[in-house]
Amino acid sequence: MYFKNREAESAQKVFGVITERDVVLWTEMIVGHSRLGNGEYAVQLLIEMYRDKNTTGGFSLSSVLGACSDMALLRQGEVFQSLAIKTGLDSVMSVCGALVDMYGKYGKYQIAESEFSLVSNPDLKCWNSMLGAYSQHGMVEKALSFFEQILVNSFRPDAITYLSLLAACSHRGSTQEEQSPPKNNHAELWRTLLSACVNTKNLQMGLYGDEQILKLEPEDTATHILLSNLYAVNGRWEDVAEMRRKIRGLTSAKNPGLSWIEVNNTQVFSSGDQSHTEVSRAQDELHRLKSSMLYRDHHPMNKIHSL
Repeated sequence: MYFKNREAESAQKVFGVITERDVVLWTEMIVGHSRLGNGEYAVQLLIEMYRDKNTTGGFSLSSVLGACSDMALLRQGEVFQSLAIKTGLDSVMSVCGALVDMYGKYGKYQIAESEFSLVSNPDLKCWNSMLGAYSQHGMVEKALSFFEQILVNSFRPDAITYLSLLAACSHRGSTQEEQSPPKNNHAELWRTLLSACVNTKNLQMGLYGDEQILKLEPEDTATHILLSNLYAVNGRWEDVAEMRRKIRGLTSAKNPGLSWIEVNNTQVFSSGDQSHTEVSRAQDELHRLKSSMLYRDHHPMNKIHSL
């Protein structure tokens, strides 16, 4: 109840007073925190659960594997995959789907394909995970072919299916492959279409997509940024300036987003934060790379070679 109402702290208090915790209760905590974006704590809970019960379950493992994907924790995800194999849960549908999703996000689509092939009767979620792997890395032809297989296997595509398909088409600029507007009100679908319109400079379709998104999420910063980019590629600089003013007003009232990267251990960065211990080294390296690119672009010999 508390997790469904996004009250993780209250759920944690209830969990804390229970002395005899069964697998179901542990799983509720892991899945609940994972769905609310508390991935690090979900990972910690699964480790504690395994120490306490010497067992785990498919739902808890798949949730934690999903958290590892979101936080760029590939090594930790591989550890949990080993645990899945050890406990015989590697063939469970939800676990297989989570592994396909994890390896797909890291660009290891061959491993993702191998995991997908292990599922004897994959559900739509599992198909979507593999489709997402292809589309995320610009493998347009494979994504379109895989979509056809989804239809051949008598599945009815959902919003996630079309989102992945639109993302694949946006890599190639194929906005005409999905020219009929989505019939459902999923903002992410429209946002992906808007991104594709930026790539193809399709102002009319992009403005229509923007209108649909803002009906659902009026203060969505990502949409405003995409619209600003759409105006820019079409040379509408006054509109760009107006959108930038709106974006500054929206971002000033929100907490900054976080990014994770795994180098030796997990590093966490947030927008505008200068407190990270490696920030000076990161900025120095960025300046070095910029200088190298400028030198390459302006060096006479490089211009000759480019001809």
